[in-house]
Amino acid sequence: MDIDGIQHVCDVLNLRCGRQRETAGRGPQVSIACPLAPWTHADDTDHNMSCSVSLDEDGPSYVKCFSWNCDFKGSFLFMIQRVIAKSVKPENFTELLKYVQEHDKDDIESRARRACVVIETSQDDTKSALARSRNPVRVVQHDEDILPEDRLAKFAGKVPRYILGRGIEIETCKAWEIGFDEDTQRAVFPVRRRDGSLVGMTGRILPSEVARCEAFGLMEPTKYHNYSGLNKTRYLYGSNLWVPGLPLVVVEGPVDAHATWQALHERANVGATLGQGFTQQHRRLIRNFQPPAVYIFGDSDSAGQRMAEKIECVLHRDVSMFLMRCPTTTAWVYNEDVGEEIERVVELDPGACSGEQINHAFDVADPILDGIVW
Repeated sequence: MDIDGIQHVCDVLNLRCGRQRETAGRGPQVSIACPLAPWTHADDTDHNMSCSVSLDEDGPSYVKCFSWNCDFKGSFLFMIQRVIAKSVKPENFTELLKYVQEHDKDDIESRARRACVVIETSQDDTKSALARSRNPVRVVQHDEDILPEDRLAKFAGKVPRYILGRGIEIETCKAWEIGFDEDTQRAVFPVRRRDGSLVGMTGRILPSEVARCEAFGLMEPTKYHNYSGLNKTRYLYGSNLWVPGLPLVVVEGPVDAHATWQALHERANVGATLGQGFTQQHRRLIRNFQPPAVYIFGDSDSAGQRMAEKIECVLHRDVSMFLMRCPTTTAWVYNEDVGEEIERVVELDPGACSGEQINHAFDVADPILDGIVW
């Protein structure tokens, strides 16, 4: 969208809009006040021009909000859709949405043009940009990340009871090579890259060790520990188990990956981000693998929603995407206002779902068309 289109949207939403400027390496930009401020900023009346919007007359604009509380990244259309969805009277913005959809062009030619700029492709310049965008990208192998296999020997052969108590079966533990660090009381999860090379290990503290530290007044240990400098921005946990031709389910944590793979491994592959991050290197890995579809299966909390939105923002131009929703259950939760426990409906995390629930979430997953609607 060009500067006139951005200015029109800002006028309708009563937002401040700056002047067009050129930035090194990023092209024309304009700063605007964040339209999500009433919901995501610490100050709901924040009028600072914290959003940087890219300008493109032939393609869609992308937004980055530099407010610490918001940190929105995504398409301008997706941002406006979120604003309308959060509004008290969304029907008042029907014409605005039509305007943005019409002027924030996102056709296949503009996708190919952008892809050939930001994605590593074949060096054959005689191919069209569209053809290059459909080819697998070249994934750079970082051999300096490879660890010797004997690093696992200390942790192999034992599985914490905590993992089995979460419903993870022994065969799943063997497939994912789950180990145990007796010195620090952590479940250890080896991370291998697509070709099977060991590139790191991450360990999760056991609840029993947390309880022991609390009982003796010791400092509470961190939940996760990355052994040997694991670079999570380059790899997806579980990619060494991927089978060509199956869709890919992306989850957040290691136990989420184990439970989901245990339920779906004959129907889908599973990869875990091991946190909120989802990078262009993750994108290259997935595009090179060429799954028929990507399913996002995140936690129901705000961090899980942010993870899902990041994945959708990065991958929405490359592959068909679906959103798997966690089922709900009832639980007794302490309410400080009344001073007692009350029964509430809560959403489970993927790692707490049964195999039947995960399969059902996979079967009824919502297609993601114009951004994620929560």
